[in-house]
Amino acid sequence: MTVVVAACDETFDPIAPTDLAFSVFGYLDATADTQWIRIMPIRPLKVTSPDTLDATVTLEHLETGRTIELRDSLFRFSTHGDLTLGSEGVYLHNFWTREDIEPGATYQFSARREGKAPAEAVVEIPPDYDVTVAINQRSSWSATDVLRITGVKHLPFLKASVHFFDGCGWGVNAIPYERRSDDDATHVIAIRKQGAESRPDCGRAWVA
Repeated sequence: MTVVVAACDETFDPIAPTDLAFSVFGYLDATADTQWIRIMPIRPLKVTSPDTLDATVTLEHLETGRTIELRDSLFRFSTHGDLTLGSEGVYLHNFWTREDIEPGATYQFSARREGKAPAEAVVEIPPDYDVTVAINQRSSWSATDVLRITGVKHLPFLKASVHFFDGCGWGVNAIPYERRSDDDATHVIAIRKQGAESRPDCGRAWVA
C-alpha cells in the first residue's frame, strides 16, 4: 500500500485582495415606484455594522446626463438563522430612490467612496410594451378573446387564472404561459375558457 501526503506551506486566504469597497446586489425596475439596491462593504468577517458607509451612490442616464443620487437606509434584522453572527442582529444598507426609471434607457450605476475604486455597472432597461385585447373574435369553430402583446421578446411570467366553484367553495387554477416570439416580438394569445381540474372530494368544478 502506498500513501501519498501532500502539504502546502501557504495559508489559504478566502478574501482576495481588492481595491473595491463595496459588494452590490439589486436591479432596476421601470414599473416600480421605488428602486432598491443593497450595498455592503467588502469585509473579512460576516459580522455587520450599523456604521455609515460613507458612500455616494448614483444612477446616470447616459443619453441625457441626468444623475439620480440614491439615499441610504439601514435595515436591522434581529431574527436570522446564522448563530455565528451573535445577538446584535444583521445590519444591511439598502439605497433607494423614487425617481422614475425610463423604459429603453441606459443607466450608469456607481457606488463610490473616497480613496477606493468605484463599483460600477451599465444597466440597459428593456423598452416598454403594449397590451391590447380583442373581445369575442370569431373563428370558424368558436368565439374567443385575443390578447396581443407587442414589444417584448420573451414572456416568462404570464399566466391565466381560471376561477371556479365546486363542492368545497371557490378556487383558482393558474395556467402558466411561456413562449418566445418571432423577430417582430409580438405575441398573439387566444384566451379561451379553460376547464378546471376537480379537487379531491369536492365534486365537479364549474368555471365562473
